[in-house]
Amino acid sequence: MLERIAKRLETTNRTAARRLSPHGGFTLIEVCLTMALLAAIAAFAWPTLGTAFVNQRLKQSASQLSSHLSKARVQAMRLGVKVKFVCEIGGSRYYWQATQTESTTEAGSNSSAQSLENSINQSNQPTTAANEKLDKTSVKSYEEQIREILALNPDLVRKLPPGVIFASNPIILDMQTAMADLQSGATQSSESGSGWSKPIYFYPDGTSSDAQLLLRNEKERSVSVALRGLTGVVTVSDLLAPGESP
Repeated sequence: MLERIAKRLETTNRTAARRLSPHGGFTLIEVCLTMALLAAIAAFAWPTLGTAFVNQRLKQSASQLSSHLSKARVQAMRLGVKVKFVCEIGGSRYYWQATQTESTTEAGSNSSAQSLENSINQSNQPTTAANEKLDKTSVKSYEEQIREILALNPDLVRKLPPGVIFASNPIILDMQTAMADLQSGATQSSESGSGWSKPIYFYPDGTSSDAQLLLRNEKERSVSVALRGLTGVVTVSDLLAPGESP
């Protein structure tokens, strides 16, 4: 009887030892096959997940811009002054600022541009070369004005999330903004896909420029951010496919 119990205990101990043996796990081939299967699944799923992440970042950019446009409008109403919003075409930077703080810079650039324009108008038949010279001078003065503002106030600059840019110059529709552009020298701002945009203005009475901004990501998807001038309300479109108009 005791011998039988001893044999049974010995058999149980051997079974337990076999279960604890390192040779009872997965083989190297099984591990490699499992890893290869996981890698294949990840390769198929990643493009879809990557596109979803990029598009979500674009939506976040539109939401951020919408919030900052609303802040610029509130600032204009709170301070009782006109506020200017400018973005970097083909880039991610933008800023807004009350125009009274830059009146001296604007006056200098305006007088320079005006004196050149007057000298051209004195000619009976202005040449094309002279007109081109005026255009280049206006662009230079506008770009220099912005660089000076940002050099003196680096904290003004905001940036869109990585991978998102302002795709084109804002579409601005109202005459009030056109007259403000004439006064600030921004009528010749860049149309070539780079440089600083024409200004969008917010006024003390709560109105603003009628404007439309287009944001784009590296997948060529875009979002339109529209500003209604009469109410200052900002609306964001759905995601637009490559080449699709707002």
